[in-house]
Amino acid sequence: MTTKTITKTYAAGYAIAPPTTIVSITSSGYVEGAGVTSPSARTGAYTVVNDGRIKADVAGLANGVYLYSGGSITNGATTVTTASISGSIGVIVGAKAGTVANYGTIEGLGLSTGGASGKGVILSEGGTITNGAAADTKALIEGAGALGV
Repeated sequence: MTTKTITKTYAAGYAIAPPTTIVSITSSGYVEGAGVTSPSARTGAYTVVNDGRIKADVAGLANGVYLYSGGSITNGATTVTTASISGSIGVIVGAKAGTVANYGTIEGLGLSTGGASGKGVILSEGGTITNGAAADTKALIEGAGALGV
């Protein structure tokens, strides 16, 4: 497993490419544009740990984080509640089960008329979502038109 640590701005987005399997975004890291995406081929599960900000281009229908073949996303921590992920769909995990642990904010900002756009989190093949903890009452998963999960 190889980790890519993001500490600066990636204006066009960040596409995970093997051998990288883990993307860690620090509090100073910022990913825009296409958001964070894994390869569309079924190359295995990936992990995204975000303590910074991911703000995908909603006008371009980009998703905040899209893991095509399963994986896990951790947004913030009980001591890092300022982490945020947003896009047309905040987080989507497809093809295999996924895990989302959110201690900050995940937002689907796309239009909620038809289709999945506008949802906060989609786990296409099921999985687990944790939103906050006893010590973290600020965690939020939200979608356009109240379509959170």
